Amino acid sequence: MKVIIQNQSSVRVPKAFIEDVVRSCGRILKSKHKLLSSDELTIVFLDTGPARKLNWKFRGRDYATDILSFESMGEGSFGEFVMCPQVLAKQAKEHGWAFKFECGLMI
Repeated sequence: MKVIIQNQSSVRVPKAFIEDVVRSCGRILKSKHKLLSSDELTIVFLDTGPARKLNWKFRGRDYATDILSFESMGEGSFGEFVMCPQVLAKQAKEHGWAFKFECGLMI
């Protein structure tokens, strides 16, 4: 599975780990659902300000959220995840686990 990661945030994200998680999830989905032809996922990381604006625009919620998901606009793609690393880091700390684990859990 092709993973496109766009980090537009000020936080360093664990790209290799995220790619591994997406590929593993893709293999599992394809083995269970033979009809899935999607072979690409885009993940965009945004800081809290832009993430808040997207959450307001698409959900009417005035806060930065951990993840937003958007369906694919084209063939061969699962769609797009927009993730806010600051929110993910806060949630990871609250749960007592690593930031990278929180990213994997959201995916």
